[in-house]
Amino acid sequence: MVTAVLAAFTCLNVLMRLPSVPHEFGVDSFFIHTISESINHNHRAPWILNPLSYFGLYPLSYPSAGPFLYSGMSQTLGLSIETAILALGILLGATSVPLSFMMARALRRDPVLGLVVALAFSIAPRFLTFTMWTGATRGIFMFFFVGFLWALLAAYRRPTVTTISLLLLMLGLAAVTHRLAVLILLVLFALVLTYIVLLALSILRRVSPRTMLSPRLRRYASFLSLLVLVAVALTMLLGTDVLKEYEGSSITGGGSTLSQFVALGGSIGRSVGLALPFALVGVAYLPFLRNKALPEALVLFTLIVLIPTLFLRRYTGIYITPLIALFAGLGVLYLVRLLRTRRQLAAVAVAGCLVAMGAVALVARDFELRLTPYMEPDAYSAGLYLRHLPGSGTPISNHGLYGVQVASISGKPYLPVGGNGTAFQSPELLAFSYFTAQDVYNNTVRIPLQNLTPEDDSPFYLYGIQAEEDWAVILQDFNYPRVSILDQNRYRLTYYLEDEFLGENFTAYDNIYASIFARSVKDGFLEAGTRHEARYQMVDFGPGTLWMVYPHRAYR
Repeated sequence: MVTAVLAAFTCLNVLMRLPSVPHEFGVDSFFIHTISESINHNHRAPWILNPLSYFGLYPLSYPSAGPFLYSGMSQTLGLSIETAILALGILLGATSVPLSFMMARALRRDPVLGLVVALAFSIAPRFLTFTMWTGATRGIFMFFFVGFLWALLAAYRRPTVTTISLLLLMLGLAAVTHRLAVLILLVLFALVLTYIVLLALSILRRVSPRTMLSPRLRRYASFLSLLVLVAVALTMLLGTDVLKEYEGSSITGGGSTLSQFVALGGSIGRSVGLALPFALVGVAYLPFLRNKALPEALVLFTLIVLIPTLFLRRYTGIYITPLIALFAGLGVLYLVRLLRTRRQLAAVAVAGCLVAMGAVALVARDFELRLTPYMEPDAYSAGLYLRHLPGSGTPISNHGLYGVQVASISGKPYLPVGGNGTAFQSPELLAFSYFTAQDVYNNTVRIPLQNLTPEDDSPFYLYGIQAEEDWAVILQDFNYPRVSILDQNRYRLTYYLEDEFLGENFTAYDNIYASIFARSVKDGFLEAGTRHEARYQMVDFGPGTLWMVYPHRAYR
């Protein structure tokens, strides 16, 4: 019976991830797509200059598990990168069902808990949208994070060479997938804290058995534990700046503490769906469970130590979803316990909870899809056109998102690097040979340990590379003295890829600026006001247009 239900959940996950848009979507997806394509083109990852580069901790690097996975699937199976992204998302969704089921079974060997957790995680809105034809590596990280929690609990149950090796493997895979893997250190801290608390309780029972084992204390111990849990959680929330991150939310729009709590719940609920209310019940129910051991205490302490990290509003749903799924399973277990004398009603209640979770996940998925940009057919056509043009000239675009969408299909260098974020430093600078490894080595310095902050992506700082400023300077004033050096010797500018909606302007960080370069392309003027009739419109893709700017570089 359990196997049949898991198979049904797996099929449901595959169906929910079938594409409903013509091409991949997401802002980060096209950037990952582009550097994955560069691996196929260069037959190596040019941004790997140091062992720390695999983890994205060295200048001009990025956590590389995602690009290597997409490139490996593309080359092994003969797929395009875009198809590999789709296939891997469906594969992760399907395999997340048995993986999260095993995670729940490592916590408590209860089939109801396992089934609820398997569905609650696999169709959680955040995990669902990050594994639906998007190359963003957050979905891959969530998968490996669940694998890490399962391996950690399994290694405690049976500390064999196999389980410990799996634990180290999942830890390594998570670390090379996303920089959020640093939060795994908090899980390990929670493990140490759990051991300390349980050891202290064990010592107290031996030192003062009459008090610690008295019937009255044992009767109220669960209530006392729940009160302590609530007090600690409220103290951590109110005593830090976590709630300030949720001021002015679109849900409440207020700055009161109540409004902030509502906004916090709405933000987490958007990531985990209907699992959130069940998880609140599960947290309250956990202290009353019988035969509790270290795994139950560990997941509870992990949830507590992660409270201060809730200020990472954009990333909260990525690492907290597996824990919410576990507690949602415990919440449904409490419902089963209430109805234990009426088994049929309990079965109907569990089935109803699962159906409700699925319905909410579908609604949340469609909501997220409406908010997330996807590649329009015209951008795909532009990418194919550029892909088959001879040479390796660089197109510069007045819209970062449009530029990176076209570049992800063309496989050609482009500006601005980083896509919609117009990053000033990106692994694409090495992938496109804009800069060399020696440029990085010569200008990299280590940041002193005491100066590191949570906003730092790396313990190193790279001086002298500002690709965002270069792009802006070229577009704003092509007569600026350093422009000829920038576009001729480094970026090899050849084409101008225009988003016609912006006209003779360009956009960066939600601001719009006038572009003298764009005007010069249309007017046919070159540097210093010289007429250059060779500038011409190559093809009109509808919302976008490709212009030839420097024909002499087109066939190099």
